[in-house]
Amino acid sequence: MARPTTHLDLPEQDRRGEEIIRWSTYSVMGFPSVAKHIVAATEAAQKAGLLVSKDGIFETLAAEQLEERLVRAQDRWDSLKNQYEVALEFPAKSSDSYYINVWARENGYPKIDFIEN
Repeated sequence: MARPTTHLDLPEQDRRGEEIIRWSTYSVMGFPSVAKHIVAATEAAQKAGLLVSKDGIFETLAAEQLEERLVRAQDRWDSLKNQYEVALEFPAKSSDSYYINVWARENGYPKIDFIEN
C-alpha cells in the first residue's frame, strides 16, 4: 500500500464513523423476511446521507475527521518507513517489528529478519 494521499486511500473502516447497525450478510440471507427490512433500512440510510457497506450502516465522517484520520495514517506510514530504513542497518527486534514487515510486504520491500535483543 502506497503512502495515503487522500481519504479515499484509507481502508474502508477508517473512512466511516460510528456504527449504527451491523449484520452478518451470511446470516441474513437465510431469512428473506429480515433481508427485505435490511434492504429498506439501507435505502433509507443512503437517503439520509449515512454510509452503507456490505455489513452495516455507519455515520458519515465530517471533512475534518477524515483529514485527521488521513494525517494519522500518513504519519504512521512515514514512521514505519523510517523504522524500516533504520532496521535495514540495525535489525534489532522492536515492538513494531511485525508492523514494519507488514509495511515492507505491502510496499514491495523485502522482509527484515529481526535479531532478538
